[in-house]
Amino acid sequence: ELAEVADKLAETVETLKDSYRAAERLQASFLPPLEKIVTGAALYYRPLQEVGGDFYTFTLNTFSKRALFAVGDCTGHGIPGAILSGILVSNLVTIFSSNPGFRPHTILSKILFTLRDIFSSENGTRSFAGGEAIVGIADFEANKVFIACAKRPIWVYSPVEGLKEFDGGKESINARTPLDYNFPHYELDLTEDYTLYLFTDGITDVLSPAGKRIGRKAFHDFLISHDIVQLPPEEQKQKIIDWLEKWRGTAPLNDDMTLMILPFKVLRLYGERTFSKLYPS
Repeated sequence: ELAEVADKLAETVETLKDSYRAAERLQASFLPPLEKIVTGAALYYRPLQEVGGDFYTFTLNTFSKRALFAVGDCTGHGIPGAILSGILVSNLVTIFSSNPGFRPHTILSKILFTLRDIFSSENGTRSFAGGEAIVGIADFEANKVFIACAKRPIWVYSPVEGLKEFDGGKESINARTPLDYNFPHYELDLTEDYTLYLFTDGITDVLSPAGKRIGRKAFHDFLISHDIVQLPPEEQKQKIIDWLEKWRGTAPLNDDMTLMILPFKVLRLYGERTFSKLYPS
């Protein structure tokens, strides 16, 4: 009997491994190598398990000369989180590709209809499954960056104004979000010397061995008081990782973590290089 139980357990473990490998392949297919695509940007992505509910994306529409970028945090971890993040990313990219003129808040509103179709039951109840997200579109022809937030704030740094937080609003993207909800949205000049910080709450929810959460204020103060914002993005990323690891110490990870550092100057260079090749004068 023990041998039979051991065999069934081994089969279960192998099935779980197969599921994780499949989920890893799925997630890898929609998580682009941002730092290779946009030289000078920085990305830190660390799922709690082999796969996770955090996501990011960057995709270009050459016809409209616009690029979509996003960071988000879906309900759950592991395989369920990875599946949900795949649903959200695929919808983001599909809606943007089909309607490149849409602003980010319109794309978020369109996704609500998809989530209602997926997560509404026959008796009319709806699941809270969904996610928080920051979605941006860089318009290289108009020299504008449009941003919309679904319950995730975005930080914007400039040498003149310092590090400011743009409100993320009260609603995430899920089947219960009102279809007429107006996601907070912002417009910035791509010609300005801004740097965007897009991050999930896994960054600010890191726990110390004593169980203390690091918090958003401490993260903000760390970036400013140590002049981290003055460094190149890759150096910023490493400083932030070291700081988080020092705080965490021996405590286990407690959430997926994603951080994207995106200076406008590297976005402009990306646009210039891309469209000088595609549309030479």
